[in-house]
Amino acid sequence: MRQNTTNGAPTPRALLPPFPDPGFVREAIKSDLQHVAAMRVAFIQQVKSLTASERAELLDAQMHMFREGMESGAILIWVYQVGGEIVGSTGLLFRESAEPATRAELMAVYTRRAYRHRGIATALVSAALAYAKGLGLDTVMLQPTNESFDLYRKLGFTGNYSEMILQLKL
Repeated sequence: MRQNTTNGAPTPRALLPPFPDPGFVREAIKSDLQHVAAMRVAFIQQVKSLTASERAELLDAQMHMFREGMESGAILIWVYQVGGEIVGSTGLLFRESAEPATRAELMAVYTRRAYRHRGIATALVSAALAYAKGLGLDTVMLQPTNESFDLYRKLGFTGNYSEMILQLKL
């Protein structure tokens, strides 16, 4: 439920204004990384207060991490685009050095606040999971937030607030 701006009461999803454009999920390209990194910094700012210089430093570090990860194949990123605007992202991080990889970590799941509760995170995570299944991965893991825990549980992940796992192969 979304907070109503007039009286603070929850607003049912049915009352949210529709998108002018329904949007779509696509694989990220290098020119998207500034947006993805900025969303990652926005996510971190939800849990930690940052000075302007810390934000700038973190943005540079995130850009570097995403760029290097994409170039090496260690990170795959998807974005959700509405019109010409990137409003959400997610990624798969492959930490294993063994080929082929058997597991990945779902990371950088973020939807801009104005676009939340419209199925964007579900669409992004579903795209990443479909890709992971296509690769033949056994497991996808993640570290949920309190806000995202129920979403991941609905998508089949099990675990607790510190780590959740989805077994792709049983």
